[in-house]
Amino acid sequence: GSERYAADVASGLEARGHEVHVVTSRLGQEVVTGVTELPGLFDHEASPSALSAFELELRNWNPDRILLLSRAAPAVLRASSERAPTARFVQDHTLFCPGLNKLHADGSACSDPMGGACLKRFFLTKGCSGYHRDGWRPALRWPIGKLKTHQRDLAAHQELDRLLVASDYMRRELIRAGCDPSRVERVGYFT
Repeated sequence: GSERYAADVASGLEARGHEVHVVTSRLGQEVVTGVTELPGLFDHEASPSALSAFELELRNWNPDRILLLSRAAPAVLRASSERAPTARFVQDHTLFCPGLNKLHADGSACSDPMGGACLKRFFLTKGCSGYHRDGWRPALRWPIGKLKTHQRDLAAHQELDRLLVASDYMRRELIRAGCDPSRVERVGYFT
């Protein structure tokens, strides 16, 4: 889904006369515009070599605007926003849910914002579908570290010029997780 959306956005912008360049860690979809592949750039922590190559790409390309279509490490966000106004299109729950999908372990929808309720559920219930206790995870370090990482990533994304979402639900969830409402904008899908 997200690879197809990225290709469609790039093709649509190019068809409207914009000069577009795509930077990706792995090309998963054919695009009509220039593409630079930088493996490791969109890993949880961007590799130093990918980050250096990305910064060089930004200097050489000198973009007017940057649109991120996937979650990026704080260093990638910083490099982007220092070069040009940057927006991130948030397409899923991964930025504001340590379980990644806003579902409890029993499959029911989670209505709590990311934070203390996540830890309470982890320690006092069966947890969430992607954030729960099992035999291999350390009982204390892992859940706290995962939540802190998500909170750090969310804070870094809040430094961008805009967070774009396709629905009022996603906008509400980002605001409930602590994002400034004036920086979260709904841009619905065409269909």
